[in-house]
Amino acid sequence: MYAYFGNVGIFALDMAGEVVWEQRFDPAVTRLGWGPAASPVLHDDTLFIVNDNDNQSFVVALDAATGTERWRVDRNEGTNWSTPFVWQHDARTELVTAGSDQVRSYDLDGNELWRFSGLNTISIPQPFSANGLLYVTSGYVGDAVRPVFA
Repeated sequence: MYAYFGNVGIFALDMAGEVVWEQRFDPAVTRLGWGPAASPVLHDDTLFIVNDNDNQSFVVALDAATGTERWRVDRNEGTNWSTPFVWQHDARTELVTAGSDQVRSYDLDGNELWRFSGLNTISIPQPFSANGLLYVTSGYVGDAVRPVFA
């Protein structure tokens, strides 16, 4: 089981509740002090975490069994709360991340594949796919514009 506590870090526990490994993160400022809220995503033997904050945002890939960092990519993002999405399609498998004004996709080794702009500055919903399309949206209560892309 994995327990993610945002800027504190992530912890792997066994079924008896004992800590198997932990990966600590540096404290960071978040918008209005709300803290991070994106969930980690497990794909095969890799745990992906997006930590978008107002200091230094990043996406990191950890070995799910040991917590060893496989790669880390800094992101030019402000605080956001969108959980990353592992998008498997005919061409490849990608890690899709929504952020401030833009969506980025990474291969499973952390190399950026593509990006596009047009989102709101607050991104909360997780991207998803259906019927061969990738769907991404952003926005918050009171936002005049809440774009949806497919």
